[in-house]
Amino acid sequence: MEDLELNFEGGQPGRKVYRVSEIVSEIKSLLQKRFFDVWVEGEVTDFKRSSAGHFYMRLKDEKAQISAVMFRNKAIFLRFKPENGLSVIARGSVSCYPPSSTYQIILDYLEPKGVGALQLAFEQLKAKLSAEGLFAPERKKPIPKMPKTIGVITSPTGAAIRDILNVTRRRFCSAHIILYPVLVQGERAPKEIAHAIREMNRLEACDVLIVGRGGGAAIDLWAFNDEQVARAIADSQIPIISAVGHEIDFTIADFVADLRAPTPSAAAELVVQNRAELLARVNSLRSRVLRMMLDRLAFLGQRHKTLSTALRVNTPERPIELFMQRVDDINARLRRGIQTYLSRRRQQVSNLALRHRALVPTEKIAAAHSVVQGYKSRMARAMRNRFELASTHYQALHDHLMSLKPQNVLRRGYAICQDAASGKPLSRARDVRLGAPIIVTLSDGSLGCEVNDISISRNSSNNGI
Repeated sequence: MEDLELNFEGGQPGRKVYRVSEIVSEIKSLLQKRFFDVWVEGEVTDFKRSSAGHFYMRLKDEKAQISAVMFRNKAIFLRFKPENGLSVIARGSVSCYPPSSTYQIILDYLEPKGVGALQLAFEQLKAKLSAEGLFAPERKKPIPKMPKTIGVITSPTGAAIRDILNVTRRRFCSAHIILYPVLVQGERAPKEIAHAIREMNRLEACDVLIVGRGGGAAIDLWAFNDEQVARAIADSQIPIISAVGHEIDFTIADFVADLRAPTPSAAAELVVQNRAELLARVNSLRSRVLRMMLDRLAFLGQRHKTLSTALRVNTPERPIELFMQRVDDINARLRRGIQTYLSRRRQQVSNLALRHRALVPTEKIAAAHSVVQGYKSRMARAMRNRFELASTHYQALHDHLMSLKPQNVLRRGYAICQDAASGKPLSRARDVRLGAPIIVTLSDGSLGCEVNDISISRNSSNNGI
């Protein structure tokens, strides 16, 4: 500390002064040179994906954390989606972000720790599509028993198409096969497979589709774990059989397809019936039908013989004659019954007509009409008398009200006195002072006056005036 000297005077000769941007640039250069290619292990936190497709996150352990970014040109090659809490191993270079002067890792590669990236991507996509219901059994379409045309989406040079053709020729050579050639591995394979499924649905040229390829490593089969392939299979209106790899290989396409076949050859066996088995079944059915027809003919022959014998013994003419006699008897009884019924009804109508004529109330109606006319005349006279009485009473009230009208009172010599200032009517002399201006209203006009004398009546206090 004793050797430390502070100099606040002018700039020292040879001293270099950095601008902020320059010192940050120097730090960035040093970091990039020193930590150009590093591997970092940590846990993902604060993961975010920007609208441009860049991945932003922090990598942390129990003691520290560091910002990290993976730009879109690297992120598109990730086969899994980073998540908060996922332990990863990352590769990249340490750099400095000048606007905030924070150091960060620019990631070139990222893989989950302990679980392969392909396996994690497989499990993530499987969980996502399962949650959407794409694996539900009720979505599966039935596979036709004997399709006329079979569509195959696979490589034209692979073992899968050869196996399918061999099985088809061996089992039923008349089956029609349509091959839609696609790549079955590589970056372009998922897009080609999905496009082929949609195109075969658009053409509607086949009854069932086989989508698959021969065996291989997990990375070779990865095109059938792609989301766009899975969604194309789910959207297909044509039933689809997935035939990828060997029996131990499972892909996302197997779960979404309407039926999984362990191999392409097994897929062909599922959709193409064995010709020999079909012929044996047809022959068996033909023999059964022939035996049933012969048995039926024998039964009908015996039945015919029995009925013929019974017909000769029991001729049908006798029952018919008895039936005709019974019909005649019923017809005669019906006629007699109808005549009896009509006679009884005619007698009842005659009796009712006599009673009706005796009960017609013509005289009662005439008497009641006379009474009503009398009530009507009396009511009219009473209403006229009541109206005349009411008119007289109304006229008397009208004349009385007219006599009390202020103009009529003024015409009889009375006047109305008012205070000239306030316009208030004056009813008592004691409310007016000498010299006050007042207005006196007469029947034909008003007078402006001045009070020169005030005389108060002696009994004004007694009568309240």
